Amino acid sequence: MAENNSDSGGDQKFTSEGEFQAGESASGIISGVTFGPTEVVYYKVNNLAVFEGDIVLGTVAEMEQTKDALDQDDARARGVIITGARFRWPNAQVPFRINAALPNQQRVQDAITHWEARTPIRFTERTAANASQFPNFIEFNDAGGCWSMLGMQGNGKQTISLGTGCSTGNAIHEIGHAVGLWHEQSREDRNTFVTINVANIEPGMESQFDQHIVDGDDVGGYDYGSIMHYPRTAFSKNGQETITPVQAGAQIGQRTALSAGDIAAVNFMYPQTARKSSSPVVSWGPNRLDAFVLGSNRAVFHKWFSGAWGPSLTGYENMGGIAESTPQAVAWGPNRLDLFVTGTDSALYHKWWNGSAWGPSVTGYEYLGGVILGDPRLVTWGPNRLDVFVVGSDHGLYHKWFNGTWGPSVTGYENMGGIVVGQPEVVSWGANRLDVFVIGTDRALYHKWWNGSAWGPSHTGYERLGGVCTSSPHVVSWGPNRLDVFVTGTDGALYHKWWNGSAWGPSVNDFERLGGIVVGEPEAVSWGPNRLDLFVIGTDSALYHKWFDGNAWGPSVLGYENMGGIVTSQPRVVSWSSGRLDVFLTGTNSALFHKWFNGAAWGPSLTSYESLGGVITSFDEAEVRAGSDALNRDTD
Repeated sequence: MAENNSDSGGDQKFTSEGEFQAGESASGIISGVTFGPTEVVYYKVNNLAVFEGDIVLGTVAEMEQTKDALDQDDARARGVIITGARFRWPNAQVPFRINAALPNQQRVQDAITHWEARTPIRFTERTAANASQFPNFIEFNDAGGCWSMLGMQGNGKQTISLGTGCSTGNAIHEIGHAVGLWHEQSREDRNTFVTINVANIEPGMESQFDQHIVDGDDVGGYDYGSIMHYPRTAFSKNGQETITPVQAGAQIGQRTALSAGDIAAVNFMYPQTARKSSSPVVSWGPNRLDAFVLGSNRAVFHKWFSGAWGPSLTGYENMGGIAESTPQAVAWGPNRLDLFVTGTDSALYHKWWNGSAWGPSVTGYEYLGGVILGDPRLVTWGPNRLDVFVVGSDHGLYHKWFNGTWGPSVTGYENMGGIVVGQPEVVSWGANRLDVFVIGTDRALYHKWWNGSAWGPSHTGYERLGGVCTSSPHVVSWGPNRLDVFVTGTDGALYHKWWNGSAWGPSVNDFERLGGIVVGEPEAVSWGPNRLDLFVIGTDSALYHKWFDGNAWGPSVLGYENMGGIVTSQPRVVSWSSGRLDVFLTGTNSALFHKWFNGAAWGPSLTSYESLGGVITSFDEAEVRAGSDALNRDTD
């Protein structure tokens, strides 16, 4: 613990190399996503306001200004307030540098490797060449003890301090704070799960145990195994337990690895990182699913899961309209949905959920113009950013975007050239990055990309990636500069190619054969780095599954797991956390059916499904008819 030695300024010095720092106490104001200005006790250490031992809320001066502002009814005006999305690292990308004087730099690299292997967070080394691209960044150095600020501060450099006694596990923990995680025992419900032994707490440090940060980023149940949890003897005056789990034998305070709960919380805060194109089903956070279908009257219907199905297990919310395409939805943040369909006039229509109401109304739509063949395809790479791609009546590719306003206009589109057969596909693996894939009239795969400043290989040009494809491309991205593309070939088998940041594999024009005889369109999803899950319909109309775990394909390169059913639509799959999959499809009675993987087993069983009711008339990709007819004639 820090000794009570004051310098001339009255603040205490870090004398411990651990997380639990103390000094002269003071009070200040913080605020969170779901709670208003709250007074907390912090400690003055090296002119920093240290909260809960290793969270730096800002400088002492900033905290004093914030408290003064509360007296003037203006507490929310200061930079120490935690306000949610503002404190997230854009696109889950954390720029960093390591101070050259920091000893044992391998612990930083090992901590980064640990985070990247388990979460969508990506770390980019900040250099002189990319400094202008990354104005906000983390510097790892030894500023005394183990500590960090909470979330992205947005004022340039922020520090993660790793003193000489701080381990790789401490580095993983402090990165957790920098990403946006509070301590686990700061949850509102913590007294149900732990007992605070006040008699054992170092005098003056009692307040470090009685602040409950009621933050909207708490996810799931209480997690004894969290790397963000206090250990049993935190701030102990006598070596005895200051915090005791209610659950007998529970282990707390580990500094080894992120827990499943930690990973779920990170996936909640950064939900748009493992990216795929739009779909009729979408998830914007743990335990949240939204499904959109067309009913027998061609109106759009909606159901959702948030712990239970709404409006009921087999019921749907009527969202109006008469749609000609399968609904396409994306989410760019918690409680935000954007939905697109084409109408009977073949124009594009849009509606949105802002967290409290549907716009422009529950059954109304915004008119976005165009004469569109097939389904729109859209992607989002950040808050308030949408990119929409459609096939026009000339079979060319067209693009429009939203960045606060619609471009190139509300009803206008940018011509991207080409003659497209079937459905286009688009993904994004970072801010201002788009990758678009189409099938050409020769049935080869073609690609174009946006790098933030220009389209490549040109505005209307495409890169040819070979193949003879009988399905539309299906693409996922599980990290920066990573793309995985899946199509079916003329033999009905599934084929795969990938981009690893420097080259196409297995080559520019070649594909890896993954076997099977696929009926209809395949589906691909990723729930983390180096993880892929593929779903197809076989010739017996059953659902089949295969996966890549970073080392090998399962159950084999050419094999598939039989998941049962008699399926009448292509499968639609989403993932809201590591190891979690939700599969939707229609059955012979035209109802919607659901199955799920919880990380250990399939529910309700490997080959059975949960019925979600309804009479669904559109859950497949809409054909771009002239192109599909030509493709089918060539195949016959």
